[in-house]
Amino acid sequence: MKRKCNHTDITDREFIRKAIHECFTQKGSKAFERSDVKELLEWCDHSEEKLIDMLRAEIVERRVSLPPVRYADRYDHSNGKLRHITIEHTKEQIYDYIASDGLDEIAGRIGHYQIACKKGQGPLYGAKVIQGWLQDESIRYGVKADAQKCYPSISKRNIMRWLRRHVKNDDLLYLIYCLLCTSDQGLPIGSYLSIRLCALYLSDLYHHIEGTYFVERRGKKRNCVKHVMINLDDIYIFGTSAKELHRVMNGLLPFAKAMGLTIKPDWRLLDLGPKNPDAHIDALGYRIYRGRITMRRRNYVKTKRAQRMFEKSPNIVNARALVSYYGMFVKHTNSNRFNHKYQASRAVRSARKVVSQYDKSKIRRETA
Repeated sequence: MKRKCNHTDITDREFIRKAIHECFTQKGSKAFERSDVKELLEWCDHSEEKLIDMLRAEIVERRVSLPPVRYADRYDHSNGKLRHITIEHTKEQIYDYIASDGLDEIAGRIGHYQIACKKGQGPLYGAKVIQGWLQDESIRYGVKADAQKCYPSISKRNIMRWLRRHVKNDDLLYLIYCLLCTSDQGLPIGSYLSIRLCALYLSDLYHHIEGTYFVERRGKKRNCVKHVMINLDDIYIFGTSAKELHRVMNGLLPFAKAMGLTIKPDWRLLDLGPKNPDAHIDALGYRIYRGRITMRRRNYVKTKRAQRMFEKSPNIVNARALVSYYGMFVKHTNSNRFNHKYQASRAVRSARKVVSQYDKSKIRRETA
């Protein structure tokens, strides 16, 4: 197997400069108000060139030093899970961008429909793709599965073994190892680098599903899997036969176990046949039918609550909360009945006016 990334020089000054700019762009305009950013700027005397020199010297001389990370338990309101989040110092975040950019050459291994790890391929993109697949009436069944505690399950030993098998770049491997050593278990949740590493590691699972399971009929081979999509740790598989999809899952479970991953035992086989009027798959935050995409039930409740709060008290906080749901129930889903019943579009127009007037007055105050 040919290893890659051997021509990538992560100690190049312009390479490091690009990573620094990417990191601070993602932080937004208030980045320089953060205490860790101020601390980092004091270390390099507020000079970008000195910051580049410092980072470059630490990589070349193999003495990367990272401030201690902090941990926090955060409640995820979208699914009710309690997540153990890693809070990194800005210096470590810059190193994350350097390491992630250094893996660009090998990013081609990531499956075409491994979403949520590539720019422009978020949940909405995935929902549109799945709806397009369902237009094929030969697709009668789907499987919805989930890798249990995916990030913590990918051990440092396994991911480094994978990287050494595919990457030929000592500086890059050293930096990634240093970054992984700051985590108390597996890949740290909240790290920018973890998204890239998880996608690369799960690419083996993606290609195994896509190209391993075949059935032979009348002397011709046919793939048991018509389509596969992985959204970080959520797995969606589509096919024409329930029996064949069961065979795929029976082979996938031990393969994932060998990778150190556990597929939750509550995976489901969904009947998506065209004769089933209620056939749909609840995925990526949407309910996806053959002819339409609607919101999940809990998102209906959240939208109605946001509208009720705005109508009760039309302040800027409630206005922005309601406007944030505009794309979900007006622009990207077929929620016409909901829109008509609750006059949601009218409420959103009022909320957008409140937000617009607030922003204009804020600009006038700042320029005065």
